[in-house]
Amino acid sequence: MSDASTIPTSSEVKLAPMSIGKIMDRALRLTPVVFGQLFFFYALYSAVTVAMSLPFITNNPGATIGVLVLGFIFGVMAYFALMYVSAAYWLGGTMTTSQAISKISGSIILRCLWLFIVTGFIAFLGFLLFIIPGVIYSINRCLAPYILIVEDTSVDEAIKKSKYLMTRGKWYSLSGPYMRVTAIFIVVFVISLTASGIQIGAAAVLAGSEFASKLSAIINFAAQLLQHFAGTVNCLCYVGLFYDLCARYEGSDLGADLDKLGSTEHGSN
Repeated sequence: MSDASTIPTSSEVKLAPMSIGKIMDRALRLTPVVFGQLFFFYALYSAVTVAMSLPFITNNPGATIGVLVLGFIFGVMAYFALMYVSAAYWLGGTMTTSQAISKISGSIILRCLWLFIVTGFIAFLGFLLFIIPGVIYSINRCLAPYILIVEDTSVDEAIKKSKYLMTRGKWYSLSGPYMRVTAIFIVVFVISLTASGIQIGAAAVLAGSEFASKLSAIINFAAQLLQHFAGTVNCLCYVGLFYDLCARYEGSDLGADLDKLGSTEHGSN
């Protein structure tokens, strides 16, 4: 079985990519496993997010700062743990939450932050230049965070590897990877939009109600969890896309390899 910390470096070979349907099918089957394993952190982060909107928190500067610090800590832990656990499960392995947390270091957090600043700034400049350059740049680098975190690379290496996998060395390519990224975006957007709709609809229904504030907090908490569910689907889809592209460059068919391994989720049931 492949190790999650190894990037294939063999020359490109022509193999049919894993279809978007197969990537999404596996991602959706793995999502309950990964989401359930990380539910504790998702719940903590959601509770902190909801608490930031409560009057007794917002009216107390000390409490506000404390909640912000907790939110940052829980958010970072959930984000990185999701990456590590998703990569392990996608390749047919397992990783405990404590193992994932132990892999988080100050160095990788700073590198990831710098990656977001660099790519975000350049993408922003691209959007100012008639939008299309920004879209192309953003899609070309969409795999960079996954490469940096899972493969523990430098920022520059992650950006270059992402572009190379997405475009096969060209400035841009409207081939398979682009279409699959679009499909992933649409699916995750629909789930996120559903969560937002629940929040807005509940707020409208509860307006003026005696228990509006309490019920609103509960509904916001549930909506936050649904957003995390969407984020888990998103992460698994992109991890699957990343490993599929690596497998095609390496010269193996990831879809066939996964069929031989057997689905991890069936073994977990």
